Amino acid sequence: MPPTSVKTVLIAEDDPSVVLAIEEVLSGEGFVLRAVARGRDAIELLKQDDIDLAIIDIGLPDVSGFDVLKSFEKDRRFGTIVLTGRHDTIDVVLGLELGADDYIVKPFEPREFLARVRSVVRRYSLIRGHVHEPPSPLVFGRWTFDPSTRTVKHTGDKPVKLTALEGRLLRIFIENPNQILTRDRILDLLHPAGSEIPFDRSIDVTVTRLRRKIEQNARRPQYIKTAHGDGYLFSPKGE
Repeated sequence: MPPTSVKTVLIAEDDPSVVLAIEEVLSGEGFVLRAVARGRDAIELLKQDDIDLAIIDIGLPDVSGFDVLKSFEKDRRFGTIVLTGRHDTIDVVLGLELGADDYIVKPFEPREFLARVRSVVRRYSLIRGHVHEPPSPLVFGRWTFDPSTRTVKHTGDKPVKLTALEGRLLRIFIENPNQILTRDRILDLLHPAGSEIPFDRSIDVTVTRLRRKIEQNARRPQYIKTAHGDGYLFSPKGE
């Protein structure tokens, strides 16, 4: 079903054919569309206008989509989807770590594109419509994870900053302890809109980085354990 109220979508894309394809998918679904071809124009519009969703191409001609993502305030009230023309693990992981809510590989399938857009817009509509209490810290072993600051702190040590993707993944593990989570299941929890694009590698890369921050020995993890052939198992006691 279309959104219940008009939502404004910013499209930062320099390929007119891609902009046209996006407009054909969204224009009849209750969205107001604004398109720019330069990253700097996107940054300025997002500072001034009330945007509900920003769809940002990684390969913009003046500044990269990554630079646009870096410009966002931590307490932004709009969703972000990055567009990429390649099945490049590093590009997509970096985009998600910089705070993007989802990614779409070009060329895209219209129905999947619309489903992802609706999912992200719906999520931020709830954020805008409710005043939330700051999320409570989560404790595992001798670590405390604070979702509001996206930091983990070991007893007696200084806080360690996590990337956006590391924080989302750690929260999934903490909320699903002592059970094997397959990569597909983790992807579903990270991206509720679903995907036809296999991207298991992004999970493995992020787990490796997360282990380096919370494990005493990343090669012999006590918290995020590998379930060979299946996925990962989180042991909250670090056993």
